[in-house]
Amino acid sequence: MRPPARRRVLLPLVLVLALATGACSPPTGERDEAEPPAAVTADGPHASPDRQVAEPEVIASPDLTRVRFDLGNIDVSPEGRSGEFVAPSRGTLTVPHDTGTALPVVVLGHLRAATCEDGSFRYPCPGGASVRYDVGMDYLADAIASQGYAVLAPDLAPVMLGHQVRGAYDQQSAWTETVRAQLAALDGGAQQGPSAELLHGGVDELRTALQVLDTSSVDWVVHSRSGMLVPSAAESLAPDHETRSIVYLATAHDLGTDTEAEPLDAPPPDVPSLGITGSEDSDVPEASTRWAAAHFDQDRREPLAVGTVRGFGHNAFNEATASDDDRRACYGEPASASCPGTDEAQALAKQTVVEWLRAVETGSYPTFMVDAATEAPDTWAGFAAQWFVHTPGPRQVLVSADATRDLTDPEVPGAVASEGASVARCRVVDGMSAGREPFSCPDTGDVAVRAGTAQVLVGWSPGAAVRFTVPDPGFTPRTLVLHVSPFTTPEGVDGVPVALGYAGTTVDLPPTTAGLRAHGDEAFGSMPTTVRVPLDPARPGVDLTELVLGGLDDHPGPTSGLLVTGIEVAP
Repeated sequence: MRPPARRRVLLPLVLVLALATGACSPPTGERDEAEPPAAVTADGPHASPDRQVAEPEVIASPDLTRVRFDLGNIDVSPEGRSGEFVAPSRGTLTVPHDTGTALPVVVLGHLRAATCEDGSFRYPCPGGASVRYDVGMDYLADAIASQGYAVLAPDLAPVMLGHQVRGAYDQQSAWTETVRAQLAALDGGAQQGPSAELLHGGVDELRTALQVLDTSSVDWVVHSRSGMLVPSAAESLAPDHETRSIVYLATAHDLGTDTEAEPLDAPPPDVPSLGITGSEDSDVPEASTRWAAAHFDQDRREPLAVGTVRGFGHNAFNEATASDDDRRACYGEPASASCPGTDEAQALAKQTVVEWLRAVETGSYPTFMVDAATEAPDTWAGFAAQWFVHTPGPRQVLVSADATRDLTDPEVPGAVASEGASVARCRVVDGMSAGREPFSCPDTGDVAVRAGTAQVLVGWSPGAAVRFTVPDPGFTPRTLVLHVSPFTTPEGVDGVPVALGYAGTTVDLPPTTAGLRAHGDEAFGSMPTTVRVPLDPARPGVDLTELVLGGLDDHPGPTSGLLVTGIEVAP
């Protein structure tokens, strides 16, 4: 018998959950009085011009010193409207003791969530104190600082109020200018005067650290909405503060599902980059994976990989939101291998970031990120994982869904389907966009696939296939790389078996192949993954101008298929 169908995720539920943490964009429109307080959103921050600047709060331990600082107000108003939107410039700085050398800087960017205890998005808050999400990253700041870094965690909540990045004020600009002002304050923090006192408060350990702090290059660790804001900020802050690397931790991105209001985010910056997201993230599910994969055909000099780790969600990566479990499958469940708890989520973040920074320092990146012939690991920090990995150059793109342009033509140039097979460009759409997308992918009711960028849908019955005429790579290929998502599984099989043909050779990829498995949980098998297929080394100089994707003659019917983001070869 056919196993129970893995139904598509219903977007309305995701939107309801997003109101709680706010990393994604909730729907617009008039507010119903029955909506939760999180729906209360001000037009922007309105810090009082005579706001009392808080004294620095210094928290010392045997090895580290932390200061919560307040540098006064920063104007984030649009040009020509000075004073309309004003935010506090606050944050947390954590430094190690007695390094004796220059301190490199890591900037932590936190999630967008309700700024006030009543669940609303506004500044100032009714009754006073606002929620501090920079404080929620203390656990990670400690782990990083203990490795010899100064860690700056700006309080960014007041500049991420509205659900649209560009609304009454420009959140991108406000986010960037907040970080710029605080990096400038660190540069001047070793000097004498009132501004320096706001940072070190006369504490010797802080004053000493500020004297050796080096902001000329920055490593970024960004969570949720900060992930979609850091690329532009990094570009704007250069050359005074060059970006050395980025860790994307369950980050939010626009995927071009509404090409006018929310076009696909620009490509990831070409710096060493690692992304980690949870398979049970109900806030920005798979956004970082789909964003990176949509730009697979962009040439890069530096490594990039995004891993989806089974069982983790969104909120647990910040201590301030950890008690609000966003994972639908884990509501009320005790911590377990399938539902890891907050401690495990924070351990995952610490291990990932610390090991990544060590790799950046030494230039010794994980082999699978720099060698296209190396398979990606099937675990990360002890948990099952799947990966999109950008192919390092040189390489040749053979097939592309061309996700960066509007989907106006379903035809795939150079693709010919045999009888019993089909091929077309399409876009998976959400229920609220039904009818607006002329070339939507059909709903098979089988594998859960979320809305996103354009794909090439390749389907076949047993023995049928699609042939692609592809460009000559101009080199002897060593590895064929497929960036694909399972879409339709054959009867009785929990994955997609593929007959892969090239230059007269056929390679059978079983449904258990990493990246072709459609896992039982809705999230884990639905994102683009990277499948690397070694080519026959005994056939140098082989003519690779035709590629075949199809079904095995003996696999169960009636149909199966893949969503193809792209296919390429590497030497």
